[in-house]
Amino acid sequence: MGIPVIEGYGLTETTAPIAGNLPHSIRSGTVGAPLPGATIRVADSGEILVQGIGVFSGYTSAPATADAFDGDFFKTGDTGSINDGFLTLNGRVKDDILTSDGKSISPYTWENEVTRNPLVAHAVVVGEGRNYLTALIVPNEEELASSTLSNNEVYASIEKSVRDANALVARNEQVKKFAVARANLSDPTLVTPRQKLKRAIFTQRWAREIEQLYV
Repeated sequence: MGIPVIEGYGLTETTAPIAGNLPHSIRSGTVGAPLPGATIRVADSGEILVQGIGVFSGYTSAPATADAFDGDFFKTGDTGSINDGFLTLNGRVKDDILTSDGKSISPYTWENEVTRNPLVAHAVVVGEGRNYLTALIVPNEEELASSTLSNNEVYASIEKSVRDANALVARNEQVKKFAVARANLSDPTLVTPRQKLKRAIFTQRWAREIEQLYV
């Protein structure tokens, strides 16, 4: 449409953006390069660490402050990668999945691809402590209500999105089975005010369906 979208990245603890694309230097899909006065590095675990003039000195709790820093670098809790000086966000550390073989997997790329389907509201990869990954797919009820597709066609569309997502990731990051889980997304105990799914609560409520995916 000819409208430049300029993405940046920052947290409350960094006071202001710590990285950003600039009008003369935009790398689509990234949140840009470190801004002047900021240093960004990625730990071996994939977590984004930041240091700079805008980074806070600590919380009111000394133990919380000690846990939040790696030396002089603040641990953001986000995961990402740096390529050619541009930072790409991959997800949250707390959402990473540790499989039974000790592999730590970020579900962000897979979930993001599946939710590109307008029939899908949320996609949640599970597999903590398991030997393969599965997923729960939450359909977009508004889209379903206005759709003329049959149930079989809806399922086929979601199934194709799952295949497309699997094609984007490594073999051990692919989802072997999935189930459609219809959920009340107006429930504040299940969804945040920003419409993000509360993963822990969601997977607890659908624990039986998850177990069936490992039979």
